[in-house]
Amino acid sequence: MEQYDFILIGGGSSSGKSVLARRLADKLGYDLLAVDDFRIAIQQVVGREHLVNYFLQGSVFENDISELIKKHEEVSKIVCKAIEAVIGHNVYIKNPIILEGDDLLPAFVIDMLKKYSKGKAIFIYQLDGQIIKKNILTRARHTDDLTEEKLKKQVDFIVEDNIRIKSQAEYYNLTTISANPYESLFNRVCGKLGI
Repeated sequence: MEQYDFILIGGGSSSGKSVLARRLADKLGYDLLAVDDFRIAIQQVVGREHLVNYFLQGSVFENDISELIKKHEEVSKIVCKAIEAVIGHNVYIKNPIILEGDDLLPAFVIDMLKKYSKGKAIFIYQLDGQIIKKNILTRARHTDDLTEEKLKKQVDFIVEDNIRIKSQAEYYNLTTISANPYESLFNRVCGKLGI
């Protein structure tokens, strides 16, 4: 079975990364870190207003989709700097980790894979808007004032973000895997990882 210093699981929101990462961490006995936690910690330290104004006034999804994607990528670049330090530390202390999140930029990931020979990355994507909508409603995060119009805009953003991340990952010849069919996703990823 292949051994890694780290496994990076990137991809757009609502693609199944978190559940997949948890299952992999359980199977391999690796520590699991959520990239969202890095972003939240950075926001607490520097304040949301200093984090490239990604979180604009009101609902994030009331803004133009192309502007949201641009802001998301700017924030991701900041988050990736923190992730790099954590990867380096865990490689140094020989503690295998899995990092998952939609802030893992393919350009950053390719640099980490060049820097550390025992790393692996996989990008999961979900392009089915109906599945994304179901995932949003099932997780029930920030859905208190979610109108059908806001939900549609959120789904549209997530589909576009999945497309962007998938195409960037393919540009760097990184492994991309469709989340569909979800029932076989874990086995397909394990096959790609050689575990």
